[in-house]
Amino acid sequence: YSEAYSAAGLLRQNIGAGPLGRIDMLGGYRYFRYREDLTIRENLISTNPGGLIPLGTTTDVIDRFATGNDFHGGEFGFAGEWFLGPSVSVELLTKVALGGLFGRAVISGNTVTTIPGLPSSTAPGGLLALPTNIGSRSDNRFGVLPELNLNTVVLLAPHTSLTIGYTLIVLTDVLSTGSQIDRSVNPSQLGGQPLQGPARPAFDFQHSMLVLQGINFGLEYRW
Repeated sequence: YSEAYSAAGLLRQNIGAGPLGRIDMLGGYRYFRYREDLTIRENLISTNPGGLIPLGTTTDVIDRFATGNDFHGGEFGFAGEWFLGPSVSVELLTKVALGGLFGRAVISGNTVTTIPGLPSSTAPGGLLALPTNIGSRSDNRFGVLPELNLNTVVLLAPHTSLTIGYTLIVLTDVLSTGSQIDRSVNPSQLGGQPLQGPARPAFDFQHSMLVLQGINFGLEYRW
């Protein structure tokens, strides 16, 4: 599961205009939020009558990785509009925001074992989320958020136009759930047993680049 939200407050000042188009300068504040949540669940049932685990024993293993990213920064850029005819124009918007990126990673897990006829028991840790990497950790660093918008505007009536375009947003040094998973596992601590040997899986902040692309369309009314 993932979600992204963004908001900005900008001032816009025209710095050039002519019969073929206009160019504006933008500046202001930008906020961007990105969340991810990854849950891995495994259900096991013992079906071997002569095995070490009693027949019918169920084991429910859960690993959960959650990350959050909040960007706050100053944003500046330029917006250009070119007239291709009396009713069609092209808009290009380029911006970049510089500021602080506040990240958080939360890892949790547990194993629930149920032997037929006995109460269920819960042990800390699953398979990829074990006592050696379970916990909540914060990471703050400098972030860069560029954005590109390319729109085609078709005038339908006085003051009313149809807009169709493309948007690209990039954010550096994001914490994603998949990057926080250490796939080297020391099995000695499975099921809540004491650790013997290397403390793996281990935790180490791993960053990646977030790239969002989309197509937008809508109606615009200007007065």
